[in-house]
Amino acid sequence: RINPEKKDRILLMAHWDTRRFADKDLKLENHAKPVLGANDGASGVAVLLALIQQLNLKNIGIDILLADAEDMGNYGEPETWAIGSKLFSQKYPHPLPQFGICVDMVADKDLKIKVEKYSYQMAPQLIQYLWSMASSKGYDNFIFEIGPGIIDDHLSFSSTTGIASINLIDLDYEHWHTVNDIPENISKRSLEVVGSVLLDFLIEMDKSYE
Repeated sequence: RINPEKKDRILLMAHWDTRRFADKDLKLENHAKPVLGANDGASGVAVLLALIQQLNLKNIGIDILLADAEDMGNYGEPETWAIGSKLFSQKYPHPLPQFGICVDMVADKDLKIKVEKYSYQMAPQLIQYLWSMASSKGYDNFIFEIGPGIIDDHLSFSSTTGIASINLIDLDYEHWHTVNDIPENISKRSLEVVGSVLLDFLIEMDKSYE
């Protein structure tokens, strides 16, 4: 926890685990191999770890959740995904955050973050604010278009606590759950874009509580 004494808090979360089977790989012989997870797992963690080093907030507190067992589920069985964040949320220490932001799969070389459906249903104003901030910074990577919903740590947290959260995620990553989700197939620039937007957002939030 950053500024643990503050009652006004924001949750930032990402998962650090990776898919144990590359079951979306085009080669059947790769289906038994684990996924390295340069994008699906490591990218969100990288953004949050970089943010921690940059933050100097005075008026709000930040909770950082790096969750396990997000990517261990079975397709078609939603209750088997995002287990770590669900278990943590059941015993979330007080004070609870006002809202949460999940960062997942944000390092695609052709980064296009559409609006995840469940995120917009829970927090449309927060979505609009973040997407507008990205646009004002000259980034065209945040696409204000409703995309599909996905079972992720944000939904696990919200369904457990009743607190709204959103997911920053690019679902059009061609190497998702394959052995090619490796550092050579991701972009440092994409990480910079997402980190920059989040940093400015948190600074603005901190100022609003002065």
